[in-house]
Amino acid sequence: WDAMEPRDGGRYCGRCEKVVIDLAALSRAQAEQKIRSLDASEVCVQLAVDRFGDAVFQRPPPSRAPHWAAGVVLLTALTGATACDEPEPPCHAKAFQLEPDPGPPMMPAETSLASVAPLPTTGPVPAEELTETPAIEATPTAEQQALTAAKHRPPVVHVRGRMPIHHPPAPLIF
Repeated sequence: WDAMEPRDGGRYCGRCEKVVIDLAALSRAQAEQKIRSLDASEVCVQLAVDRFGDAVFQRPPPSRAPHWAAGVVLLTALTGATACDEPEPPCHAKAFQLEPDPGPPMMPAETSLASVAPLPTTGPVPAEELTETPAIEATPTAEQQALTAAKHRPPVVHVRGRMPIHHPPAPLIF
């Protein structure tokens, strides 16, 4: 790494004739954003790798949200306390209660359930009735296959060296 010539965005490797990007100094989100922003089919990177072979990134910078969130809570508490000092003026509207709507009136049914539903048969079922059912096709449609492929993307493999870039059809959420 130290022997390579510094270039814009990394260092130039004379062996592969590409600019090698140092991802070890970035957080995971920064590294993913940098890789997505490149328009190349292959990218050479330098990564720090732990004993299991997984990439090691820098911790993201601490969020400033707790600092301003505490101020917002304090400001809300102070303004809320002063707003409760004045009593609410009395309301002179008359209150009345509506009777609940009973819904449509119940009418007797014109046909009985016994005349509509067939009676269940009892006893053994003939074998020809059991085999007459058509075979169900268990082959998924092209749309179902595409949805399954989108749900089950291959896991990300951390490598050192050349790395192909696959642009997913949908944004990745981490």
